[in-house]
Amino acid sequence: MLAAKMLALANELAEANALDFSLASLVKLEALVLAAKKRITPETTRTWGAYLGESIRRQATVPVEWVDHATAAAHNPTIAKLAPGYDIDAILRIGKTFWFPLSKVEKFQKNGKQDSLVAFAGVVLDMAAPKAKTPQPFDPADLEHASKALAELRKKPSAETLSAFSRAFTGNILREHYGKALQALALGVDELWRFMSVPASGRGYSRRDPGNTAASLIATLVETELAPRDAVLARARSEIAGKNKVSRENATYLVTHCELRAGSHGAFLEYAAHKSKELASGAWRALRTVTGAWRMKEYPQNIAMAPLVPVMLRALDGKSSQLGLALEALNDWQFDWGRRRDMALIVKPLIALLDHQKPSVAKDAERYLTNYLWAIVHGHAPADPAVFVLAKRKDKMGAEPLARLRDPSK
Repeated sequence: MLAAKMLALANELAEANALDFSLASLVKLEALVLAAKKRITPETTRTWGAYLGESIRRQATVPVEWVDHATAAAHNPTIAKLAPGYDIDAILRIGKTFWFPLSKVEKFQKNGKQDSLVAFAGVVLDMAAPKAKTPQPFDPADLEHASKALAELRKKPSAETLSAFSRAFTGNILREHYGKALQALALGVDELWRFMSVPASGRGYSRRDPGNTAASLIATLVETELAPRDAVLARARSEIAGKNKVSRENATYLVTHCELRAGSHGAFLEYAAHKSKELASGAWRALRTVTGAWRMKEYPQNIAMAPLVPVMLRALDGKSSQLGLALEALNDWQFDWGRRRDMALIVKPLIALLDHQKPSVAKDAERYLTNYLWAIVHGHAPADPAVFVLAKRKDKMGAEPLARLRDPSK
């Protein structure tokens, strides 16, 4: 595997010379290259280039992967015209852009500081960094639709008018302006709380879940500091201790959602494995909502997988009543290259689910494992010997990425 080989070379150089893969360490790399007795050779070019490329990959805020010349040539006509050579047989790919750290090392040896490795890394990282969006000022005119919908909601509170308000609000207001918008609308917790006990109804596009909608809006009021956090969560916990099943589920969703958004796993761990179906469902739905939002880049990822593992392992048991909820929650992890590595913590139960009697469960497990394998192939997840048990399966699940892992030249 190319990525593994380049990482091994870079680690070997780093350990031998006390380098830490920071941008500052590239100054030391330049000194090391200039002081070396061996000048341009395939071995030194590959080793120094591996460290340069790995430093860039680790410092980047977007996915960066090593690819060989053939792979790059297949995606870029210009590279296809270049004759293969040891200085371009390992290339960095960032999106649709390709960079040549090995070739840059040779240019530095020939030309010195005018082909600085430090400058090269800086240019690559600057071009790769996501461009910050220009903040858009809050325009009160954007409230027109939400204001009308809220007036209807207050005039005739119902599942339909609450749903209409939610659509008007989220469809016309940017998330970064939620606080200002809700403050201008003067939406209160009490007028939303009345819906917490209203059950969902309908199917497809006509489905309405006023309890969940209300809980989500209340969570936003808490998050934007327009509602007192401690008082709201205390009120929700009192509902959780009550007898109304709908209120218990939505209150659990509210508490768990607020805690997860604050970076705390406590509420999820408390409720997700609860024997009460309502509490467990509320907790898992909250996790799904929060992970879905960070997958859509609405806010940064702040949920670590490790603390969730004990609950995940129980939920991923083939006979667990929470299996479907757990698989839904994992969907956002497998979409994100940077978070697929977390699958290593739950890979064994996912492998066991490949033979689940429900085709939908087996299909989800296969999809998640396949994406995890490709994450290993492309260096986004560490090597994992546990996956090679898949090679023994008659259905050839993961055959292509497994072949790449066994033979990096493929």
